[in-house]
Amino acid sequence: MTKQEIGAILKQLRIAQNMTQKEIAEKLGRNQQIIGHWESGYAQPDLDTFIRLCGLYHTTVDTAFGFDFQNTHVSPAEYEHILGYRSLDPPGRQHVDIMMQWEKERTFNVIVESRPSSSPLSRLLAYYTSLSAMCDSEEKSKPHLKIQVPDNELSKHADIVAAITDDSMEDTYHNGDAIYIKKTSDIPYGSIGVYMQDNHIFVRESGHGQLLAHNPAYPDTPADESIIPIGMVLGKVA
Repeated sequence: MTKQEIGAILKQLRIAQNMTQKEIAEKLGRNQQIIGHWESGYAQPDLDTFIRLCGLYHTTVDTAFGFDFQNTHVSPAEYEHILGYRSLDPPGRQHVDIMMQWEKERTFNVIVESRPSSSPLSRLLAYYTSLSAMCDSEEKSKPHLKIQVPDNELSKHADIVAAITDDSMEDTYHNGDAIYIKKTSDIPYGSIGVYMQDNHIFVRESGHGQLLAHNPAYPDTPADESIIPIGMVLGKVA
């Protein structure tokens, strides 16, 4: 549910009670402009204000917005995350989905690594057979492979391992190379990052307004708002 959809519901609820934006603003102790912003989707009230608004409109949050807040034992902080997720566009939701999956795998790996390992000089990381598998909805529903890697400075800071499936970064990385990836949206200038655009995930070097391919046969990619950084390449798995 987008901010605009939430705002439209708030407006419908107010009109159904024959109340003006000014009246609602006075009851909440807010100015009328913010009420208009909520109803247009320009801004969104916090959870406490949502509940107060629903009380003024003689309804509940779950009835008005189709979410059973009371019976699912969701905390106020969790509920605000849900509302924030519903306000995202499809690429934004996909980004959150990928990060959520990665964090679930990281938590699992922490639990596994706390158990005795068959080798004291190895670590266990989630392994993707291709970069595209990191955002493939069918792949995400399957159990991921685990790979044992050397216990070194690279693996200590890595969250996952993934295989490169093209030659756009030659001669730095080759098709088939397994790389360590740290999950982050902060890719410093000159570093090599993992990026998502629509449903495509690729590796490039961060440049000034450009994402640079190391293979001259591939064009550089303009770093516009459609591209989402999702990880930094730490190095190749030896």
